[in-house]
Amino acid sequence: MVDLISRRLPVFVQFGKFAAVGLSSTSIDFGVLNILSMTTGVTAGFILGGVNVPGFSVAVISSYFWNKFWTFKAGGSGGVMQDFPKFLAVATIGLILNSGIIILLTTFVPPFFGVSAATHLNLAKIVATVLVLFWNFFGLKFLVFKK
Repeated sequence: MVDLISRRLPVFVQFGKFAAVGLSSTSIDFGVLNILSMTTGVTAGFILGGVNVPGFSVAVISSYFWNKFWTFKAGGSGGVMQDFPKFLAVATIGLILNSGIIILLTTFVPPFFGVSAATHLNLAKIVATVLVLFWNFFGLKFLVFKK
């Protein structure tokens, strides 16, 4: 069934690869965010936007190479970093959206069912990641690695 779909609609295979790269990148992002949150004690508020940046940045660099050479197979002859400025622009918009959603959810939506501040932060990060996933996929497919 999956083979049939992949032959008929190659975008599903590409999205699957994108999701695998995204899962890896998200693990990096969450790991760094949680380490920094535990270290600084920051779990909500505007300052959380800054705490969110380092993990997102490391994940973006990893994601660039995996998406360029595996997901979208956009090796090209212009050099390894040829698409990086456009990739960085899409990722920066994604970071702004991601951080904004996290700030809004952790600041204006109180923790529910008695969850801890750290759990509330991770739930907000999950919501932000899912919402920004679509921006990132379509931005990369149609703006950065278009063929």
